Amino acid sequence: MKRSAVLFLLVLLALPAAAAAAVDYEIEAFKAHYTVNPDGTYEARIRVTKRLLTPNGVQEEAQAAMTFSERLQLLEVLEAYTLKKDGTKIPVPKDRIFVQAPPETQDAPTFSDNKVVKVVFPQVGVGDAVHVTWKLVQKEPFFPGHFYVTDLEPVNEVVKKGELVVDAPASMKLAWKKRGDSELGDYEVREEVKNGRRRIVATFSRAEPIPLEPGMVDPAQVSPALTVTTFPSWEAIGAAYWARAKGKAKVTPAIQKLADEVAGDAQGLEAAKKLYEWEVKNIRYVALELGIGGYVPQSAEEVLNQRYGDCKGYVTLLQALLAAKGIRSEPVLISFGADYGLLPAPTPEQFNHVILYLPDHGLYLDPTARYAPFGVLVLGDLSKPVVIAGDASRLDRTPSGDPKRDRYREVQTLTLAKDASLKGEAEITSKGYVEAQWRIVFAGVPKVAYAQVVQALLSQFAEGGSGELATTPPDDFGRPFVVTAKWTSPSLAPVGDTLTLGHVPTGFSLLPLSQLRTFAAPEKRRFPVSVGAFAAEYEKTLAFPEGYRAKLLPRDVSLENAAGSVEARFVSKENGLLVRLALVVKKDVYAPEEYPALRELLNAAAAALAQPVALEKR
Repeated sequence: MKRSAVLFLLVLLALPAAAAAAVDYEIEAFKAHYTVNPDGTYEARIRVTKRLLTPNGVQEEAQAAMTFSERLQLLEVLEAYTLKKDGTKIPVPKDRIFVQAPPETQDAPTFSDNKVVKVVFPQVGVGDAVHVTWKLVQKEPFFPGHFYVTDLEPVNEVVKKGELVVDAPASMKLAWKKRGDSELGDYEVREEVKNGRRRIVATFSRAEPIPLEPGMVDPAQVSPALTVTTFPSWEAIGAAYWARAKGKAKVTPAIQKLADEVAGDAQGLEAAKKLYEWEVKNIRYVALELGIGGYVPQSAEEVLNQRYGDCKGYVTLLQALLAAKGIRSEPVLISFGADYGLLPAPTPEQFNHVILYLPDHGLYLDPTARYAPFGVLVLGDLSKPVVIAGDASRLDRTPSGDPKRDRYREVQTLTLAKDASLKGEAEITSKGYVEAQWRIVFAGVPKVAYAQVVQALLSQFAEGGSGELATTPPDDFGRPFVVTAKWTSPSLAPVGDTLTLGHVPTGFSLLPLSQLRTFAAPEKRRFPVSVGAFAAEYEKTLAFPEGYRAKLLPRDVSLENAAGSVEARFVSKENGLLVRLALVVKKDVYAPEEYPALRELLNAAAAALAQPVALEKR
């Protein structure tokens, strides 16, 4: 866990790379056939055949897995085999089909009834195909009387032949809606009603993959999709969730006692803040999917007694604690991540997370974001369509990122020695979701790894080096979160009568402009890009070696366009240089037609600090 946090820190700085155009596998055939009953239960046969084209494809796809609810569903493998290139069929032995608990439930075995069936295919090589046929029986619907299913075809996959069949009673109020086009792929849908049954058949194919783009929104937002559902509206989903969750936030004597102890004499938002901070520090988060447990949260008292819960449990406990102090709150269904859209038609499959809304204060809270200060949503919660579940469920949208609130500030003192080596000190502060993100990251990095983090970050830039860092406690919400670092870098350039630096030294930076420039790598974009609105300030004081003076200094840069603004100033000082750069990115997401302005902005910001600095002996 701690090691992965270090890696996560580095991944945050290395923005998502575009996927290669070539694919590791092709879906030769996919067919999902649902036979639906009037009460929403069903039996499904799902057949999948994949052709594995690369060693990586073999490594990743030579096994298949499906999750099911042990209480609500039955799942079995009807057929599974490897099909060799020469046509030889090698069945999967029964002892290579495993039923396991999902890894995330290992620390909370009584919390979930979910299981995973895993199939391991034998003798798989490049060019072979793997096939599995699943039988899934829904013994009890997740929501009484409702059926829903979505087929989504990721844009970067090849699908030679795909088919979704829904066979339901003609009397069932079933609707379908699709999303797609001639470029990304589209569905052909036909319907027929016969002998009291309604049959919906949707077919799909895509011969060529469409490459993903660095920093793009979640592919699920833009990929072709078809939803078949009995839910008439998104509000109906909120009402259905609330019908099952309503009684779980009961204020028991134990809940009331705890709320009184934690909140004391505080009222309103002050009381809510104390209760929020108690929960995030004392309840362990178990990361389970929204649908686990049949969309029914555990009761608030259960979560309190066991001291752990998933997002539903977290929200239910906080709801009860708030209610004990007379503060109204409502659960909110949301898709956490980089998906800012909605599926074609109302379906619970849209959502993977639950947060909380305080209607009297217009405030969203995500108590599972343990290191996010009260009232601060992390980036994955911002700008999202949500369903507020309650007696009057409604569709809403969470707040967007705001450069006036979500900020990053970096102050560095850099000293060049006569041998052109560099000593540096940095102090980094942040606010809003930016601060929350760095609290979360550093909470997972053990102090013993701090030197490794400094070295890894410096190694990304030309100067390199090593050093040490320190932070304020990530869980201390009473203090701003501050990261400080001290380091040394080896000689940056040959030493002589002149000393020329290829660019203003980057030093120790958690948000280097050269990395932000990755968002601007493609010349054009087909898909929206997810950046996150923010403001960043960089201040660097560069002290020259004794006996040197400025010969060539960077030029000031000023740009304002539809995407934001950048202002860079380079001020010559006695024996040194003062650099100030301010960057504002206005929006969380930029559509393809808005991308040229964003690209111009980020390139201008990075280029400002990429200008050379030349010194000469006095």
